[in-house]
Amino acid sequence: MKNLLFSLVAVAAFSTAHGQANSLSFSQNGSGNQAPTVSQKGSANTGFVLVSGDYNSSRFEQSGNNQQGGIAITGNRNTASVRTDHYLNEAFITQAGNDNKGLVTSLYLSDHNQISLNQNGDGNDGTAYASDHSDNNQISLTQNGTANTGFAYSTQRSARNQIGLTQNGTGNFGSAHAYNSDKNEISFSQSGDRNVGYVVAYNTDKSVINLTQSGNSNYGYASSAGGDYNQISLVQEGDNNYGYSYSSDGRNNEISLTQSGNGNYGKSQSSGADATRISLTQTGDNNSGIGQVNGGYNNQMTLTQTGISNKVVALQGFGSANQLRHTQTGNANISELYQQGTSNSTLVLQEGNGNTLRGLDDGLNYAAQFGNGNELTLTQTGNGNTLQFGQFGNNNSATITQGPLN
Repeated sequence: MKNLLFSLVAVAAFSTAHGQANSLSFSQNGSGNQAPTVSQKGSANTGFVLVSGDYNSSRFEQSGNNQQGGIAITGNRNTASVRTDHYLNEAFITQAGNDNKGLVTSLYLSDHNQISLNQNGDGNDGTAYASDHSDNNQISLTQNGTANTGFAYSTQRSARNQIGLTQNGTGNFGSAHAYNSDKNEISFSQSGDRNVGYVVAYNTDKSVINLTQSGNSNYGYASSAGGDYNQISLVQEGDNNYGYSYSSDGRNNEISLTQSGNGNYGKSQSSGADATRISLTQTGDNNSGIGQVNGGYNNQMTLTQTGISNKVVALQGFGSANQLRHTQTGNANISELYQQGTSNSTLVLQEGNGNTLRGLDDGLNYAAQFGNGNELTLTQTGNGNTLQFGQFGNNNSATITQGPLN
């Protein structure tokens, strides 16, 4: 069958095209319609569903290879889903309007597919994902508007997928993650005000996960749990952002948090991880940063602050051979330090006026290292610097330098 024009009536419940190189189209206008499930099986088929109106429901399915198809909807409060199976298929949904719901997915053992969901309007809900041993898929979800919710993810031993989630607008919420799947690339971008974003790698190895937020009052969370050799990056550009990056129970992960703006609060943390590199960089005014390593071996933590009235808390507990590097450049900065373990090393550089190295706000009156074989190197340059420090244990060493700016 070379070409097939498939016209569906309202009473139909399920319609299927089999074969190769078929072309299928279906159009529905009006409101409150329940469209049949449109299905294509075979290879090199194309299919399109066009819907115009409100409160409509549409479903499109592909099973085979080298197929192209999807749903385009204009209106409000519509529901659409597209599912693709097997390999080398292209499936899409476009929705224009408000309060719509969309789902695009690659099913069991589906490889090398391109899946996309594009929503324009306010109050939309979108999900795009690859599941159950689906590899090498390209998955994208884009939302433009206000107060949208979006989820993009890979799960159940799906590998080498590229997942993109983009939200443009105000007050959006989104999540991008990889569960029990390896070597995935996840990119999540939010532009606007008061956005909330999550990126998570769980029981995942060798994945690259990035979250970028541009705007005001954003909250971001980036995490790796139970996996190795992951790279997780959280970047926030704007005012009053809160960022949290975290790694637990893994090895050789890289966790980074970068904040540019005013009034930011950031936290980078590792728990039970080994050979993990953690970095926190804050550029701007009134930032407060926390770097924390709980247990683990041979972790590296780098904390950098540039600006005015910054504060950092550096905690390392019950680990060994961990390294902390902390630099503050600016005025009235405060560094609070606590280390407990064996053979840990700390390098602190404070450059500017009114800097202080001290204990924690919770009652520890001085910066402290507890354990054996720990090292501290502290350099304070500027006027009015304060040092409150103590070492407890055996074979510890400290080098302290205070002086004016050169």
